[in-house]
Amino acid sequence: RPGQPDNDPSLRWDIQRFTRDLAQLARDTQWRLSDLRNLTAQAEKDETLVSPATRLLNAARQFKSETNWLGMDARFAHFDFIRAGYTFEGMDLDRNSRDLDSNAQDLQTEADRLLAKVRP
Repeated sequence: RPGQPDNDPSLRWDIQRFTRDLAQLARDTQWRLSDLRNLTAQAEKDETLVSPATRLLNAARQFKSETNWLGMDARFAHFDFIRAGYTFEGMDLDRNSRDLDSNAQDLQTEADRLLAKVRP
């Protein structure tokens, strides 16, 4: 029943696991962004790096596109969780999906910077 989430402890556990997994994905993306920023800082113009940097940028764009879809799904789930009585889990889901989306945008921007830096 809505408003009575403790009636199904397995569902609560699944929802909490999902929000934790999404938070971990956002943290992992933040680490990759840090690594990419370090690479960009050390990069120099080099024709041999243009192709890998282009592939990286394409992958970052694809990742950003996927996080857009995930973000839309998360927003719908956020309201569903709250209606079902999982208020805090719904707020966690919304926050974690926004963090992931922001990190994905930053990854795409940094990959674009890297490509511009290595291009002769």
